Amino acid sequence: MEFYEDGEELISNWQPQLKFAGYENILHGGIQSTLLDEIASWFVFVKIGTAGVTQKIELNFLRPVICGNKKIKLTASLNKMDENVADIKVKLFDQNEKLCCDGNIFYFTFTKEKAERKLAYPGKDAFYFDD
Repeated sequence: MEFYEDGEELISNWQPQLKFAGYENILHGGIQSTLLDEIASWFVFVKIGTAGVTQKIELNFLRPVICGNKKIKLTASLNKMDENVADIKVKLFDQNEKLCCDGNIFYFTFTKEKAERKLAYPGKDAFYFDD
């Protein structure tokens, strides 16, 4: 996955291959959950500027995502911080830009110092690459 920022939002476009299909050519819900958890974790790394661990995932599967030859879009944005818990809004759009899955992922975040010391968090600048 590759990520980019658009204002306060983090975005990723990803190509679902048939090997990730659960039934027929529909993207498996577990894969969707993993993709959304991944963009939420990158949101913590880049936008919040620390590291954390998934505390809770709440997702609504609204419509099937077809594995095909076009990329899907994933987004993450911050709903709120409650002390050290980040409530991150996540969305997954199909190849036709229709919302297929949305929800909230809660991350228990660490102070930047603890993330660097205990989790080898390299700082948010390490997540940016020059083309």
